[in-house]
Amino acid sequence: MAALVLLYALRVAPQLRIDTDLLSLLPPSAQDAGLAAAAEQRYSAALSRKLLFLIGAAEATQARTIATLFAAQLRASGVFATVTLEVDSAPVDSELYREHRHGLLADASRQQLRQGPGSSLPAQALADVYRPDLVPRPLPVAQDPFNFLGTFLAQQMHGMGSVRLEHGLLMVSEGDADYVLVAAQFGDEPFSVATQDRVIPAVDAAVTQARHTGAQVLSSGVILHAEEAARRARTEITRVGSLSMIGIALMILLTFRSARPLLLSVLVLAGGALAALTVCQLLFGRVTLIALVFGSGLIGVAVDYSTHFLADQFRDPARWSPAQALRHVGPSIVIGMGCAVLGYLSLGLTPLPGLRQMAVFSATGLVVACGGVLCWYPVLAPPARRGEPLPLRWAVRLDRRLDRIGGRPARFGAAAILGLALLGLVRIQFSDGVGLLYFAAPQLLENDARVRDLLQSAPDSQFFLVQGPTPEAVLQREEMLSESLETQISRNGLQSYRAISRMLPSQQRQLDNRELLAAQVYRAGGSGPLLMAQLGFPAELIARRLAEFAAAAPPLRMDEWLADAASAPWRELWLGRLDQGYASIVSLAGIRDFAALRALGAQVPGTQFVDRVAAVSDVLGRYRRLALLLLAAAYVLIGAVMTLRYGWAGTARLLAAPLGAALLTLAVLGGFGGALNLFHVLGLFVVLGLGVDYAVFLREGVASRAATVLAISLSTVGTVLSYGLLAFSATPFIRAIGLTLLLGVGFTWLLALLLQRPKEAAA
Repeated sequence: MAALVLLYALRVAPQLRIDTDLLSLLPPSAQDAGLAAAAEQRYSAALSRKLLFLIGAAEATQARTIATLFAAQLRASGVFATVTLEVDSAPVDSELYREHRHGLLADASRQQLRQGPGSSLPAQALADVYRPDLVPRPLPVAQDPFNFLGTFLAQQMHGMGSVRLEHGLLMVSEGDADYVLVAAQFGDEPFSVATQDRVIPAVDAAVTQARHTGAQVLSSGVILHAEEAARRARTEITRVGSLSMIGIALMILLTFRSARPLLLSVLVLAGGALAALTVCQLLFGRVTLIALVFGSGLIGVAVDYSTHFLADQFRDPARWSPAQALRHVGPSIVIGMGCAVLGYLSLGLTPLPGLRQMAVFSATGLVVACGGVLCWYPVLAPPARRGEPLPLRWAVRLDRRLDRIGGRPARFGAAAILGLALLGLVRIQFSDGVGLLYFAAPQLLENDARVRDLLQSAPDSQFFLVQGPTPEAVLQREEMLSESLETQISRNGLQSYRAISRMLPSQQRQLDNRELLAAQVYRAGGSGPLLMAQLGFPAELIARRLAEFAAAAPPLRMDEWLADAASAPWRELWLGRLDQGYASIVSLAGIRDFAALRALGAQVPGTQFVDRVAAVSDVLGRYRRLALLLLAAAYVLIGAVMTLRYGWAGTARLLAAPLGAALLTLAVLGGFGGALNLFHVLGLFVVLGLGVDYAVFLREGVASRAATVLAISLSTVGTVLSYGLLAFSATPFIRAIGLTLLLGVGFTWLLALLLQRPKEAAA
């Protein structure tokens, strides 16, 4: 233990990382391996590091002033990589776009040019000359009379929903209020506690200051939900841990009437927890929140060994000694611990990182706690006290009453319980939604909804992955997809989308644009010379424009575009070269028709609709089924080991308690209409470990029945205090584990006492 403490203090504590990302329970990607996995990981990581703020006021000028101060305060905090307030004018000012303008056309311009000489394009262009504020002009009228480049660049507003550009800021209005958009991005993982401790105080300070000036502040970001979930989980774990420790302390003091057993129990539990943290940090490089939640219940499981050892003194108080207790109860403690560890380690067979860490955390904690009892208690445990404490008298009285149960009433009672259990099992339903992982605070959800409603362009977690053997192929497929997405927008199935091809057409599209311009605009007698003549430009200037078009630069390439500042707002959508070619992302906002978008993924070559939420739900369902199979395998494995000592008949009776408790728990949950999920199944692993402990203790402690009944009753109380209180958690997955343990432990205790009667155990 001294070596463990030194190792933790010198090696583990300085690097200890608590990860609050509950999706770390799942494999690295919920999608199949390959480009989809890489795309999802990269895109999700980029989105999760962003924060959006809307600073609102009754006057637009006031909103802009407060937003400027807000952004300055965020920058001054030093925790953000970027804070964006002013919109970069690089696309409008880009020389690259001017150089290649003859291949760049907006979709609306292309459609008008395809209509031929009868189109309304010349009349519209003439009218736009006298309405200069309608669409910005990157070039003078003499160089681009139709403002084709300005119309093309205006397409970048296509994916911006209701946002407008005003005074260099992005603004949106609702009723009498005007809002300014401020975006911030940080560089670390949002689910890291260290990141949250840096980012959240800076955000809170800026928001508080802005509200003091009378502004409205709406915020949206993954880290806000992550911090709230982590804070709530930490609070619940602390509350449950404190209440369970207080309850267990009172229980031990009342039973053993000495402070030394309490101190020994704390020492054993501290050693197990320290070892579990150390091993998990060294093996996995972090400790996940779910491992801490699951491991917090080890208080109730590990205290079994303490109470079983100490309760042995009531077998023969006059002649009892700690060294003698080791010979008497040591084998049952080791057998119970070994079987429980086998059950937990079966979780390690899954490909889920979170389950593997839970298995390692639980198994390590139990082994070290058991070792502490076997090594320290024979030396440090106090001598037996005279008399029968109140808990012992209760245990003896209860056991005698259970012993009198039999005959016809017992058979009728068993039949009724069996019928109710079957009815409940038939009604079991399953739910594997991603909402199981997080408690969503209503205020945060309301803010998210307000931000989405105002912007109408906040990206959803769903997106399209576009793949191709070359960048050109990717852009061409994006353009095909864009046509279908425009149709969905017209049908109100989608609000908006963002795609690289909106700002960088494929080379084939650029060549097609040049052909359209050559046929309709830049030729002798074309609409271009006619419009310029109508505007009063001399023939020499008109001839120069035609010559410039004839000598225009070749199509704009992907590498040129990426190297220019104009591509900065769009680079996050370009994944570049991956294992199987090139890929990009088309982000979506305001999805209303999921079925239609999923169908597009199959209709457009090289595209895939990636739905992270549905994928996570699918994984949770898949691993719920796997966990059920592993639970069955754990029963078989433990049973095979137990037959070496108890034979097949004895093993069947021993396993009947945890198996019956598991079935009754599922029946109650199903009977009351609760949908079962992966975390209910995980709770049944603890039921298995405790059930084996109780049954083995009763079987091995037949000579000291009263002391053993007291030990497992104390253990049940401790487990209900440590795990059962989790049933009242606001976090769905914690509540599922707690409720399963609250029911399962009670059923396990009752069935173990009923099935392991003294005469049957002796036989």
